[in-house]
Amino acid sequence: MKCLQLLFRRSVAVFLAILLAAPAASARPDDSASIKEQVLLIRPGSSVEIHLTDKSKMRGRLGAVTDSGFELQAVTNDKIATQQVPFDRVRSITDKAHQSFGRSVGRGFLVAGIVIGVIIAIGAVACAASNCSG
Repeated sequence: MKCLQLLFRRSVAVFLAILLAAPAASARPDDSASIKEQVLLIRPGSSVEIHLTDKSKMRGRLGAVTDSGFELQAVTNDKIATQQVPFDRVRSITDKAHQSFGRSVGRGFLVAGIVIGVIIAIGAVACAASNCSG
């Protein structure tokens, strides 16, 4: 049983070391950046999702950007329609082509947790098979 405890402690220590070494990640976009600045960071033609101030959302491809807004190209009724979206109507915009750093880190921790769980399970089976008691 002692070898199982040792294996568990080492696995927890490794997991905690990974947590401490990872930078703090935020899944939310930088609130200090204006919508216009966020739009300018996205490459034209990228797939985007925008949330409007009236709580509706739209999906499409980012078109040309002007001083007052940007174009959104979306498929409606099997036709591509381009509409002008003013910046003051946009609450948030998300580039669907690029995942956020926070989401990537979260998936990494999920995989690490699964790997550590498998290692503990293999250690427990090996410990039980070898009849280790101390």
